[in-house]
This record gives sequence, C-alpha cells and structure tokens, in this order.
Amino acid sequence: MYSFYYGYLKIRYRNRCSLVLTDTDSPCCEIQTGDLYADMDDSLDLYDTGNFAREHPQYSESNHGVLGKFKSEMGSIPPVEFIGLRAKMYSLLALKKKSYTKVEGLQKHFVQKNFTSRTLSTLGKNIAIECTRAHACARA
Repeated sequence: MYSFYYGYLKIRYRNRCSLVLTDTDSPCCEIQTGDLYADMDDSLDLYDTGNFAREHPQYSESNHGVLGKFKSEMGSIPPVEFIGLRAKMYSLLALKKKSYTKVEGLQKHFVQKNFTSRTLSTLGKNIAIECTRAHACARA
C-alpha cells in the first residue's frame, strides 16, 4: 500500500493526489485528473477492475480478487461525495448508484437500513461541535 501510494500515485499526480483516509489495507485518495479511468490504462496490472461494468474499457477479470491489487469501492461509477469520520467509518455517494457506506462493528444489514451519507455527515458535524465545545471549556 505504501509503495503504491508514494511510488506510483504521488509520482504520477504529485500535488493533485492527497491521502484522505487510510484503513488497515486500503488508502482513500482524492486524485484531481481529467479522467482517472483513462489514466489507469497504462498500469492496469496494478488494479482489480473485476467490479467494473462489463462494458467499461478497463473491465478485466485477470486481477479479480488478487491480493495486493487496488480496486474501486464503487466499481466504474465515480463517487461525487466522500464522508470519512475515521478508519472503517466512511461513505461514498455516486450519482447513478446508492451510496456505499461502511461502519465497522455494526452488522451490514443494520448499516444498510439505518446509515446514509447524510447520517454520517450529521454525525460528523455533531462530533465536531462537541469537540469544539470540549476544547473551548478546557482549562489549565
């Protein structure tokens, strides 16, 4: 993961790539480029694109499920919003698909039924307000 981020992404995109959140085995990056999927063409061997739409140009089953290959949580549908509160607690929202929300420690069906991008956004704002209050009241 480290070598992929610093040895490939940071070299290719420089200051247009930033690490937003990391998890045990997955970085979440913001990459500013005209077409990320077209950029993947010259290094398709680094990615698992088995969850892309079959008609997508980068779709391939050759690396599907291979450890060490990086994949998009949303497949070939680009996310339009990311809300990350901490590792294993984030949401990705796309225009053409429901959001992908991950909350570690809770059962998947409970998360799917009760959590949305808006839920995490509201939760994040409430946490920020409480943290601000706690820091404002701290005395030495």
